[in-house]
Amino acid sequence: MTTRKDRYAFRISESSYIEMQEQALRDGAKQGIAVALVALEKALGWRKIRLERVYGVVDELLHLPQIFGHDVTADDAIAYLRKTYGIDVDQLDVCADAGGKE
Repeated sequence: MTTRKDRYAFRISESSYIEMQEQALRDGAKQGIAVALVALEKALGWRKIRLERVYGVVDELLHLPQIFGHDVTADDAIAYLRKTYGIDVDQLDVCADAGGKE
């Protein structure tokens, strides 16, 4: 079987790849926080003041690198919720569509 080289393929540096990964993680975190705020608004009827308070607290916590004794990661937060409250975020049925289609 013969194949042609994809003329649209391009190489990226390792540092660019790491930067793209970090941006994807930041975007995912922002999207998760947005979904959580919308859930609070829809499920509990929270409005501007309460949502802003939660947003402010989350923003502060994200800027405190030593909450768990080291930089905060999503794995740390998931493990903390599971251990402390028995809330297993890994069990959420999350629908993801990378193509942006419904």
